[in-house]
Amino acid sequence: MKKLPWKLKDGRAGTSLVEVTAAMLLFSIMMAMIVGIMSPAAKIFLQMRELEDAQIILDNIEQELRGIGQTVSGYIKIYENGNAISGQEGSADGAVLEFINEQGYVTLLSADGCGGTDLMLGDSRLDVLEETDPGELLIRYYTRDAADGSYIYQNGEDAVARAGNKIFTDGYYMGNYLKMVFSYPENVSEGDKVMFVNVDLKLYKDKDFKELAVWDKMVMDFRYDAKRQDAVTAVKKI
Repeated sequence: MKKLPWKLKDGRAGTSLVEVTAAMLLFSIMMAMIVGIMSPAAKIFLQMRELEDAQIILDNIEQELRGIGQTVSGYIKIYENGNAISGQEGSADGAVLEFINEQGYVTLLSADGCGGTDLMLGDSRLDVLEETDPGELLIRYYTRDAADGSYIYQNGEDAVARAGNKIFTDGYYMGNYLKMVFSYPENVSEGDKVMFVNVDLKLYKDKDFKELAVWDKMVMDFRYDAKRQDAVTAVKKI
């Protein structure tokens, strides 16, 4: 008996190598077009998300400053530079705000950074406030001398305070860095009553403060009477 020749069951032939190669090439071209379209869109989305996060951070900082403004009493003093306080007179505008709070403590509010600070009760060191990098909101408290109204900011070469802490926890700024400038209302001279100070707030994307993320201006209102003071208040104990 003769054998019948073998045939494909339905008469169809397989896919050739040329066809497979052409299909892969076409798929690669389509994927390249899709990636080309999606990549700029993804970048825009990430940029918008970063901007939104930065704005939320700044809004929360403003809310915190408004709350702190309600504790201001006694006097107001502005320092031009957060790293030059001992023996310095006040300025019309600057990076550090000094005032007396409701409990009678001298209070320093800044974002200029601070070296390691000994937290003191009289002559006893209770704790250490770790070094704070520029770009974070920091508050420190000092005991005022009843005789002349001064307070000890430095003991020898060591920075000291009664208490202090960062307003927000590490990681809160999400890689952003805060810069603040306080200023008095127009025509406010030393000894004049101050109802509020202006605050220029900027949030930067880099620690060199070159790439601006968001910025805003706000008014920090005071609940109690306060007067502008420019005379020296922070002293260095030798």
